[in-house]
Amino acid sequence: MVAIKRGHKSDPTQVKIDVVEHAGGVTICAVYPTDGAPNQFRVKVPAGVGFVGRTVNGGVEVEAAGTARATTVNGGIEARCGRADWTGALALKTVNGSIALTKLTATTT
Repeated sequence: MVAIKRGHKSDPTQVKIDVVEHAGGVTICAVYPTDGAPNQFRVKVPAGVGFVGRTVNGGVEVEAAGTARATTVNGGIEARCGRADWTGALALKTVNGSIALTKLTATTT
């Protein structure tokens, strides 16, 4: 796994990244200093691996070849998913924000 930290308004070296492996997968947490502004947090997972993105303050942007889940309290969700044949409910939830869901289209290079 590779993590890259970038910041626009604060020092990303002050952000601690915690990775916790468990039976259900891996949980990755960005722990920000109390006086710091949030930075961009990007996670890339291999094809076939599910993704769940959660935040309290800020938006979640996800692009997945398969399916994904995203939740936030204060922010919007922009999701681009490659599959539309999943079973069960697609989970995209926000309290204060909008949700945009589009189908990921294949591109050629």
